[in-house]
Amino acid sequence: MAGHKVDPFTRIGSFGESDQFPYAAIAGTLGLPAHSPHTVNLANDKAAMRAWLREKIFCELPPSGQLFVRQFA
Repeated sequence: MAGHKVDPFTRIGSFGESDQFPYAAIAGTLGLPAHSPHTVNLANDKAAMRAWLREKIFCELPPSGQLFVRQFA
């Protein structure tokens, strides 16, 4: 954090799957663009992703998309 105060970062990145949670937390703390911790959690927790798809996306899809979500989720 001290380095960011002296010479602000404009981006950060992560190359490992296990680094996604700290990456999202650090980016959020520094106010940098990145995936949110919620998005990272959904990407790592397939049951949570499927539940989110059923709750948020399903009603906005055309019938063909609804069939796909039903089969996936």
